[in-house]
Amino acid sequence: MDVHAIKTEEEIEIKEKKIPWKRIVIAAIVVAVLAALTGVAVYMYNNTVYRHCVTEAGTEVLPEDFAINPDVDLVFSEDSPKFDIYVPGDYPVTLKAGFIKFGSVLTVVDTVPPTADVEDLVIEAGQSVEAGDFLSNISDVTATSASFTSEPDIYHYGAQDVEISLQDLGGNKVLYEAKLTISPLVESLTIEAGSECPDDRQFLISDKATTVYPITDLSMIDTTRVGEYTVTFGESKRLFYSKLIVVDTVSPTLVLHDVDAYLTSAVDQESFVSEVGDVSDFSLEFENKPDMTREGVQEVSVIATDIAGNETRRTAKLTLQKDTEAPVIEGVRDFSILIGESIAYRNGIKVTDNCDTGASLDIDTGGANNKEEGQYTITYTAVDKAGNSAVATALLTVRPISYDQGTIDAMADAVLARIINDGMDNRSKLNAIYNWVRGNFAYVNHSDKTNWLKGAYEGFKYHRGDCFIYFATTKALLNRAGIANVDIQKLPGYRSMHYWSLVDIGEGWHHFDTTPRVGGGVFNYLTDAEMMSYSEAHGNSHIYDRSLYPLVP
Repeated sequence: MDVHAIKTEEEIEIKEKKIPWKRIVIAAIVVAVLAALTGVAVYMYNNTVYRHCVTEAGTEVLPEDFAINPDVDLVFSEDSPKFDIYVPGDYPVTLKAGFIKFGSVLTVVDTVPPTADVEDLVIEAGQSVEAGDFLSNISDVTATSASFTSEPDIYHYGAQDVEISLQDLGGNKVLYEAKLTISPLVESLTIEAGSECPDDRQFLISDKATTVYPITDLSMIDTTRVGEYTVTFGESKRLFYSKLIVVDTVSPTLVLHDVDAYLTSAVDQESFVSEVGDVSDFSLEFENKPDMTREGVQEVSVIATDIAGNETRRTAKLTLQKDTEAPVIEGVRDFSILIGESIAYRNGIKVTDNCDTGASLDIDTGGANNKEEGQYTITYTAVDKAGNSAVATALLTVRPISYDQGTIDAMADAVLARIINDGMDNRSKLNAIYNWVRGNFAYVNHSDKTNWLKGAYEGFKYHRGDCFIYFATTKALLNRAGIANVDIQKLPGYRSMHYWSLVDIGEGWHHFDTTPRVGGGVFNYLTDAEMMSYSEAHGNSHIYDRSLYPLVP
């Protein structure tokens, strides 16, 4: 038996008496540690997080906003209650730094009053209206509500002042003033384009509005045109307004037909249309443009769209083939001109082609010269879009001018046939000749004065010239009209020459001069005294040797 294992009762008793002291020591140590830890915790709590934070509504709130010590890394605890920065109030908040949690209170306040734009309103009698209907562009971080300070009378015609209170969740309040007009008219009437215009009584809310009268002439509104038209009524110095709204909800009518054409043809949307129409303006377009290079049959879709956006889509067939037929040149014939006349190569010429795009025409004049007598071959060449061509020729003859009496007589007769008749006396014929020459000629200060027949020819042909041309043309007309006449010439030696006529219609000789003068004057059947009076006043314009001519009374 191990002696160390045998303990006397006394030893045992002594041992048992020593144990309580150890426990007391241990307990004291534990208490001290806990007290220290508690002190540390209390110190950290009081020096880490604010117990109460206040923020303006709408401002973002972060964990660090609660930190007293910015070095402490705070986060919102997972079990922290939710808060709304757009609703004022007190919110408990739980934050955490490491494994230690902290409690705080967030107070959301709204100290900024709301703002809004105010609009006046016009409503129909009896129509409900809310205070918020007068406000737009309301601005506030919290929810707002609008109310009337005094309810408006929605059954009293005319304008009235209303006061609107706009309040946010923070209790901030703003008052706005506006005008409310109660109208006896409906806000608007809508009709289909092309319909008959409504009667003015249809704009009234009630048949009892007997004192309201129309100002707008409804008959002047074009109901075929889409749009909004203001309609005005009056009542005892007050005006009320409604709208006539013209809409187009009906699609255009569209009927197509198939088209046969050539690869060189010009084909557009209208080429396929048999019938199209709409009350409103409309446009036509291909859904997809046809391929004009593809021989054969293809389907074409045409869309008719009116100004209201209504569409009608129809399809047709387009058949394309090659063009192998040459154009046709018509009207080519031999022709002749006199020397100096212009050459009208295209006069009477017409080119047709089986393809509706037509053909070009080229003219080879063969070196023709209208100033030289001779014959020239003129070649006409027509080429269509497909390259098919046709050729035709004509002979141009340039003839010398013949100033013979027969030619001049014929030219004079052609004019007289238009200006005189058998019922006229010679005085009337003189007036007709004078007026025709004066009204159809232009003065040009030069001419060949060697041959009056040539002068008359140029006058009839070109309707321009100097006094000799006027005189010669007039002489030809007088001769063919059967009126006796004598050529008269200004006395030589003066600054310029001048030519005119003496005429006798059975009353003796009189001066007859169709040439216009810068100084003016009418020289139709003048006595010698009348002519000489003008001449003396205008630089001896008509001075002549009386011994060479018949006596003029």
